[in-house]
Amino acid sequence: MTGLRQALRGLGVLGVVWAALYVLLVTGGGHQEQWASVTVLKTVVGLSFLGVGLFVWDRRPDNRMGAILTAVGFTWFLMGLEFADTPGLHTAGLVIGHVSLPVAFMLAAFPTGHLVTRPERLVVAAAWVWATAGALVTALLEPAPAGQPENLLAVADVAGARTAYQLAGSAVAVLLVVALALRWAGSSPPERRELAPVVGTGTVAALLYALWMALYGTDSRAAAGQVLQILSLVAMTGLALAFLLGLYRARVLAGRAVRRLVADLATPVDAHGLRDRLARALGDPTLELLFARPDGGWVDVAGRATEPWEGPARGWSPIARDGRTIAGIAHDPALSRDRELVAAVGATAALAIENARLEAELRARVTEVSASRSRLLAAADQERRRLERNLHDGAQQRLVSLALRLRMATGCVEADSEAARFLEGAMAELQQALDELRELARGIHPAVLTDRGLPAALTGLAGRAPLPVDVDAPLDERLPAPVEAAAYFVVAEALTNVARYSAASGATVRVARENGHAVVEVRDDGVGGADPGRGTGLSGLADRVAALDGRLLVESPPGAGTLVRAEIPCAS
Repeated sequence: MTGLRQALRGLGVLGVVWAALYVLLVTGGGHQEQWASVTVLKTVVGLSFLGVGLFVWDRRPDNRMGAILTAVGFTWFLMGLEFADTPGLHTAGLVIGHVSLPVAFMLAAFPTGHLVTRPERLVVAAAWVWATAGALVTALLEPAPAGQPENLLAVADVAGARTAYQLAGSAVAVLLVVALALRWAGSSPPERRELAPVVGTGTVAALLYALWMALYGTDSRAAAGQVLQILSLVAMTGLALAFLLGLYRARVLAGRAVRRLVADLATPVDAHGLRDRLARALGDPTLELLFARPDGGWVDVAGRATEPWEGPARGWSPIARDGRTIAGIAHDPALSRDRELVAAVGATAALAIENARLEAELRARVTEVSASRSRLLAAADQERRRLERNLHDGAQQRLVSLALRLRMATGCVEADSEAARFLEGAMAELQQALDELRELARGIHPAVLTDRGLPAALTGLAGRAPLPVDVDAPLDERLPAPVEAAAYFVVAEALTNVARYSAASGATVRVARENGHAVVEVRDDGVGGADPGRGTGLSGLADRVAALDGRLLVESPPGAGTLVRAEIPCAS
């Protein structure tokens, strides 16, 4: 850095000498007239670009804008060669006197120093052609007017060559304004905030220059032309200062953003609110806040696992506290050039971010537990269905086959014989075992639920209940399989409890969709006083319903019957 700084100081001294030579050439030449104010302003413009360029180059050596602005400052003074009385220097001034303008048009590459869009590349290419090939052709076609040094390159005398050249320069300046407007239209809010000073002053300078070149560029004695030239030079000076403002803009905005964020964080907020406050402080509505987990992973403000990424369309800035990375901000790429601003906002919100990170981590763990519980429930239901199929297709079918064989055996013995009585007893025992096996299979997972849906399965439950049960299940379409299974077992357990403990004369079962939920109600007219905490039936059902993000309610006032109500989210 020390070597670079010394080299930049040497360039600064050289630039001052170069500016002094320009002033000597302009004031010493006697063949052209120029207002003193124009000379002073041209000198100020060149030194402004030179000074700002060297300053930016020193502070941000990785940014090409410093070198570009320095080049503008040095090449700006080449236009003084045109005022020399020596034919050779005068001719050189005619050819290279405007070479600084294409470099100045590199304002289209602000703030990185790289041309991004196709219109910008085309405009800068046109400017280079105009300043080099166009100037050379004009020098070849236009001999020196009377009273001026000889043009050593003139080979022909074409009327209007200089005027055409000036009009072409005016057109290039207008195209630059169009390219800047297109870039502004396609920029994000943070990018516009960054571009505003340079694009604003650059547009004004380009329009004034275009007007001056189109109307008075060939007439150095027109007072109106001199005024337009002075105004365009003032705008060019403002353009150089706009680049300087762009350098310090981050510090100014950082202080403002920190003050706003401190005021916003006076009120406690959750992770979503913190993200909104950070987005407001940085002026980036697309901002995303991610939290670092101890295991090296990342979660968003909703607690969902995610991964940070950075690319041309997205920036990434980590936030540390006490030497640990606690979070990160995914933001507009323009904010990557405002590290001071992002760092100041991140440091101010570090404590709030740490609290929100712990909250998001807890939410992530709850989400993981919920997902794990849902997977276990799904696996258990799948295993229930497998067991039910195995019982139905295996042991149950074998018992039915055995019952048929015993019935056939009774035809082979005498009707009143001891063997016949033995076979009849065995058939009765076998039928009882078969009924118990069927009841067991239904308890594990009823086949009718899978085959015909919840209403049919509930009707079967009501038919087997030892008391009258009315079923109201007007479902137009089937519920998701996990929801159907949960609803079925809620009704089965509730009806079992009604039969055992309630002394009720009847019960009603209702299943319906309400506000994106499957609502299951079992109501009886029994003695009430049911306590979900005594026993495992209802508590197990509550766990099953909770695994589906639902809830189970039990209302059982003494002497007023019992209501068991389950609300389970389901797709509508």
